[in-house]
Amino acid sequence: MEKAIVVLGSGSQGEITSDLCNDMGLRLLGFLDDTKAPGTQVNGLPVLGGFSLAWEGSLREDVAFSVALGDPFARSQIFERIISAGGEAATIIHPKSFVSPSATIGEGVVISPFCYIKAGARIGRFCLLEFGCSVGVGNNIGEGVFMGPSCQLNAGVTIGEKSFLGTGTIVIPRRTIGVGAVLGAGSTVTEDIPSNKVAVGSPARVIKDRQP
Repeated sequence: MEKAIVVLGSGSQGEITSDLCNDMGLRLLGFLDDTKAPGTQVNGLPVLGGFSLAWEGSLREDVAFSVALGDPFARSQIFERIISAGGEAATIIHPKSFVSPSATIGEGVVISPFCYIKAGARIGRFCLLEFGCSVGVGNNIGEGVFMGPSCQLNAGVTIGEKSFLGTGTIVIPRRTIGVGAVLGAGSTVTEDIPSNKVAVGSPARVIKDRQP
């Protein structure tokens, strides 16, 4: 990536993203954050200002933006605003991950080290995959999905957009997780999970609706 990167969000996910970019030798300008004063140092980088700098135009032509928020709805919404204003979403794929030549990766995706994206997989825009995730053959991962560390998806899995998969989630072959679902850490999905539900356990069981 030739453009410098500005990271939106300077919390824990922002620090992870900045470390990832530094490890790849990418050029970072700093963070945007509405909760910290401009000039505040985070992980050795300055806070440049609030989120609005990403769409009001002053940075737009010189940088690409990475939205470092774990909430899939917030991350997707902010990316959409950036793109609608003419900005660019940074796609960051660590070289220590394997991505099959037949896989499709959308814009604004972050793939951390030691992920394995297998043949024919499709990862939609704005997804964020943490360390050590495996995306199986023919998987269809919807826009804005968050996958915590060490999630393992077997062949033929479909994940609905803006779903959140906690650390160590396992999904057996040919199962579907609906739009906006949440899987608790360590869940094992053996049956389809409906949209906008929270499921936990091994095997995963729905325990409540997901609140907006």
